[in-house]
Amino acid sequence: MGSRESRIGYVDYRQYGVDLELEKQRLGERVLRKNEHHVKRYPVSPQFVEEGQQNLESLTIAAYPYDFEEMQGLILIECVGKSALIRKQNGWLELYLQRAAHAIWYATTYARQNVQTSQLTNLHGFTESLTQLSDPKELFSQIAWETLHILAADVVVIYEYDRTTQEFITPPDIAGRLIYVEQMKSEVSSNNVPQKLIDYGVNTYSHDLATDPVFQKSDFSQREQIKSAAGILLKIQDEIVGVIFINYRREFYFSDSVRTLIETLASSIAIAIKNQRWLGNWVEALNDIDLKIITANQQEELLHQIVERAASATNANFAAIRLVNKVNQTLETCAIYPPSCPRTSGKYLSSFDEGITGWVAKNRMPQRVDDVSKDSRYRAFFPNVGKVFLVYLI
Repeated sequence: MGSRESRIGYVDYRQYGVDLELEKQRLGERVLRKNEHHVKRYPVSPQFVEEGQQNLESLTIAAYPYDFEEMQGLILIECVGKSALIRKQNGWLELYLQRAAHAIWYATTYARQNVQTSQLTNLHGFTESLTQLSDPKELFSQIAWETLHILAADVVVIYEYDRTTQEFITPPDIAGRLIYVEQMKSEVSSNNVPQKLIDYGVNTYSHDLATDPVFQKSDFSQREQIKSAAGILLKIQDEIVGVIFINYRREFYFSDSVRTLIETLASSIAIAIKNQRWLGNWVEALNDIDLKIITANQQEELLHQIVERAASATNANFAAIRLVNKVNQTLETCAIYPPSCPRTSGKYLSSFDEGITGWVAKNRMPQRVDDVSKDSRYRAFFPNVGKVFLVYLI
């Protein structure tokens, strides 16, 4: 149930001598808890009577719950003096309450559909724009601001995570207005929310931060007056590449549709981060190889440098370069990684008719095999290999 109030007319609450805003809150909680209407009357304060205002009448507040199409809420009616509308048995009141519930549902549903349509449109445009960004600083900044706009959040914070070192890359990228700008710490300890989310292992959505296992005792949430927040892991399969926090300074209900939108957005963000890392590693590797090609004195030295960089860039356990001899249709292994691999020594010859390597050389096409035990073409060269990827060098 959302928190929204609409009011027609004006009542001077001061003349009744009580905090009627608090009274209405208590009355509403009672009605929703018992799921039945309740009427309460408040007489005029003696203070006003003594001042000669004898014509003032008592105030009556009637509270009625409504439950329509999975939407729950509260309708409050305030009347000064006696009113037939307060009587539950009144047919006009019954009709009014039914139509009010219908009107609220239709208006809310229409507004929600408009918001969802806008969010999906913005999400589509955002995911397309991610493929055009290669600068990591620009990428993370745009992710933060676009997430803020799509989800109408107050503050979005995104941290990149290095799985190898198990550390966050700081400072984080932030979108939105901070109350205390200088208080954001550049280092993340085990007691901070980002590390807690990693340890927790799953996404969390909360509008009660005091009891949430990730957000409780959060200095950031208390300092920035955050009332609702979502902590989302940015991961591809089991690899975590970052975390993103979506913060609201108002009570926000994370419905199923909103959670689906957030998790779809998170998947696109994780893929963009992974692709950016992959591109950065390859650019670095290629630049390094280009430099070594220029400075290499012998072909053997050059081939060993290339195969080492290829294994490093792809996180492979083994790598090899085989040169084609077109005269006798053979492949000669000229460089391997690691150099001290126990399986091989010296040169290694094979024909175009042997193994997956021969097929790649003959067809001049790359080949990827995820399970070599299921491919009859495979001929073991390195020990304990599960999958292979071969590329023909033109």
